[in-house]
Amino acid sequence: MSEPEFDPYHKWLGVPTDQRPPTNYQLLAISPDEQDGEVIEEAGMMRSAHLRSFQTGPHADECTRLLTEIAAAVDTLRDPHKRTAYDSTLPKSPPKAAATDDKQLAKLDKQKQRVESLLKQSEFDQARELLDKMSFLENPRLREARVVGDEVAATIGNRFGFRIGGRH
Repeated sequence: MSEPEFDPYHKWLGVPTDQRPPTNYQLLAISPDEQDGEVIEEAGMMRSAHLRSFQTGPHADECTRLLTEIAAAVDTLRDPHKRTAYDSTLPKSPPKAAATDDKQLAKLDKQKQRVESLLKQSEFDQARELLDKMSFLENPRLREARVVGDEVAATIGNRFGFRIGGRH
């Protein structure tokens, strides 16, 4: 039995497997409504920094390709003319149910409070497990929350000397 094909979009960036090709917004894990150029640039830097940890691994070629795609996504989304042209190529999708999003946001907030409580109690392994679960949110409206969760996880990991959420 052969091993399944490696999917760097899913493994490294958390893009659902049924959403190919990913949009520039998915590559950067930002909302399609985001207009702030600094936020877009920062999202690109964070995603690139994460990907660079895979540059010397067995999937170095895929890593290089994704780094190039992320740079192009930042360039496109920061330029109003390029962005307008790009957005016009995206399929129009029906809006997600707000009630479901609100429930997920409430659940995320409870999980965040739980992580903070675990950290205060020095329960780092449990906090890491919960952060790992939080970092795999699939809802597009919650992608920004996932990026923030990844930042928090990285900060905690750096402070206490371990890696949180190692998605390879």
